[in-house]
Amino acid sequence: MMRLLQMVGNIENPHLLERKLGTTSLSTIEVLTEEIAEIMRIEFPHPDQKFNTPCYLTMSVNDPLLDFQTTLNELEYHFANVYVTRLNFPFHQPPKPFTFNELNRDFKESAEKFLA
Repeated sequence: MMRLLQMVGNIENPHLLERKLGTTSLSTIEVLTEEIAEIMRIEFPHPDQKFNTPCYLTMSVNDPLLDFQTTLNELEYHFANVYVTRLNFPFHQPPKPFTFNELNRDFKESAEKFLA
């Protein structure tokens, strides 16, 4: 459990996590473990007709937990219009907040589609 939480949370120093888990009840850890297992098993039925609502995906292609292509495939099963921005971060989120220039340079197209 601790190794999974380290990977998911990108936690380099496990000592604080070890201390927190040491004070967490076994029943809480069991519930958390079952919730994670359920998330990993869930499947969404494909709709008879795709939604016309635009869908915007901005995701790192290197996400260690969510496979980019699997995520994109699922969205394309559900939505007729999927707009994709591929990121190249080692995890799902950027390592630091974006600057205005980075947002304008890298996400202007997505924002204009969304605002149109």
